[in-house]
Amino acid sequence: MVVVAAMAREFDGLRRYTGPWLDLQLPIEFARQTMVAGECWVLAANGPGPRLARAAVEAVAAKVRLRAAVSTGYCGALDPRLGPGEVIVATEVIDADTGERFAVQRPVASEAGSTAATGRVVTGDRVISSSDEKSGLQRRYDACAVDMEAAAVGAWARARNVPFYCVRAVTDLSSEGFSIDFERARRADGSMPVSRILWQALAKPWVRFPEIKRLQSRCRLASDRLGEFLAGCRF
Repeated sequence: MVVVAAMAREFDGLRRYTGPWLDLQLPIEFARQTMVAGECWVLAANGPGPRLARAAVEAVAAKVRLRAAVSTGYCGALDPRLGPGEVIVATEVIDADTGERFAVQRPVASEAGSTAATGRVVTGDRVISSSDEKSGLQRRYDACAVDMEAAAVGAWARARNVPFYCVRAVTDLSSEGFSIDFERARRADGSMPVSRILWQALAKPWVRFPEIKRLQSRCRLASDRLGEFLAGCRF
C-alpha cells in the first residue's frame, strides 16, 4: 500500500506506530517502506499539488506492487465546525479544476482509536488563501475540506482499479486566511521551497512570522492526530 503526502513531516506522527523505515531510493523527495500492524506500507512525499503527487505514486508503483493508495496529509477546513488537527475521512474527492469525482473507500478504524469527521474533499492546484474562497468552495461542492493532491492519487487509482482512500487533518480553519502568498512561493514544477516563504515573511515580519508559527503548531498537531488515526485503521 502506498500512502502519499506532500511533505515528509506529515508522516511524523506515524513513527511511534511503525517498524524501521527503509529508504527505497526512488526519484522523488521521500520514499520509505515500513510495517504497520503487520502490513507493508510505503510512505511517499514529493511536494504540493497534483503533478508532484502523481509522480510520487507512479514512482512507487514502478517498484512495488500496490494493493491500495491513500492520500493523506494536511488540509484546509471549509466546514466551520472543523477544528485544528481534526481528522477527516473523505466520502468523495472532487477535482476543482476538471469537475471529476472520485469514489473513496472507507478505512476500518479501531474502536480504541481516535474519531474522525467525514465529508467531501475538494482538490485544487493552488493554496486557498482566503476565508471567502473557502466559503465559495463549500457552497459549490458541499465539501468539508480542501487539499492539493487527493484527486491526482484518486485518478491514478481509478485508472488501475486500485482501492483509493483519503484521510486528512486540518491545519487552517474555514475562517482563516494567509497573508503570505504561497502561490508566489511555488516554482514552475509546483514545489514550494521554504526559503521563498521566509523571504515573503521578512517583508512583514510582525504579521507573517506569527502566522508561520501558528501554522507550524497546527502542522505538528495534525501530524500527531493523523499518525494515531492511520495506525489504528485497516485499509
